[in-house]
Amino acid sequence: MTEESRQEQTEPDTSIEAEKLQTTNYEPPTASIEEPAMEARDDSQLTEEDMKVAEKPKAKNWFSRLRTGLSKTRDSFTFNIRKILNFGKIDEDTLEELEDLFIQADIGTGLTLKLIEQIEKKSIMGELTDTDSVMNFLKEEFKKILERDSKIYFNTSPKVFLVVGVNGAGKTTTIGKLTKNFKQNGKNVLLVAGDTFRAAAIEQLEIWANRNKCPIIKHTEGSDSAAVVYDGVSAGVSRKMDTILVDTAGRLHNKVNLMKELEKIKRVVKKAAGDIEVETLLVIDATSGQNGLIQAKTFKEVIDIDGILLTKMDGTAKGGIILPIVNDLNVPVKYIGVGEGIDDLREFSAEDFVKALFD
Repeated sequence: MTEESRQEQTEPDTSIEAEKLQTTNYEPPTASIEEPAMEARDDSQLTEEDMKVAEKPKAKNWFSRLRTGLSKTRDSFTFNIRKILNFGKIDEDTLEELEDLFIQADIGTGLTLKLIEQIEKKSIMGELTDTDSVMNFLKEEFKKILERDSKIYFNTSPKVFLVVGVNGAGKTTTIGKLTKNFKQNGKNVLLVAGDTFRAAAIEQLEIWANRNKCPIIKHTEGSDSAAVVYDGVSAGVSRKMDTILVDTAGRLHNKVNLMKELEKIKRVVKKAAGDIEVETLLVIDATSGQNGLIQAKTFKEVIDIDGILLTKMDGTAKGGIILPIVNDLNVPVKYIGVGEGIDDLREFSAEDFVKALFD
């Protein structure tokens, strides 16, 4: 089903019972669970990115991988800050060069002007006199901006995670990585194949369920995604799972009908979850730059966002985009991805990020 045809659809009845009736192959929640297959896997439905993730993880420790993943941003941003400041006095020309560099790094106009104004003021007061003092100032400011409560809390059992994002952001692969992370921390995980529109999306998520040895709720391609999600959350509750990860179809943030559909899916999740905690996580591809910030703002307005999963930081020299996303939206980055390996998605730490970027 094309995105255009999806836009032409009218929003179905928001009644849960009506949504079930609209699904032609609706089954009771417990009957729709498929346990992981332990036999040989069919990887034919995996994307190129998925196949790279499936390779043996790198042996480096996490901080080394984080530092390597940020090398493009560090080389183009941090190195050039030092290059600009090495000429000596902080004057008008220096400030203009820094301003241009910050904008190029996707830090954004508003935040850039604020930082430049602070640097100018502190240099006049004699607080910033050389390269190291400016670098230390930026480290502290970046940490202040990025330090939010990034921890994932499991206050209820199960805990539901609704994973959303635009087309191509890497939601399915990210869910596969998250699943492994949660399982390594002792959680039993249920996957819900809520993306019923993209060709092979269900099969790809099923392969990741098998790789991580966890059950999956799925209907056929083209089914009502709200009904699948309702079944999945209900099944997770009845099976007493620790964690329920719900995949959703990618949608452009500027398509009103598709965003309304996502709003409906979140209502369905909350209806099925009852008193169980639901956390909405937005996957953003760091290589999308300022467009990623626009995406995040739109998603937050429509369904509210509890956290960001920032992927592909290793693929961009403009990693500064993380700053306006957190600063403008006041939403924490929960996980950061800096590589293709299955272990290259980890919990975000502002301190580690800044250290890897500057040191």
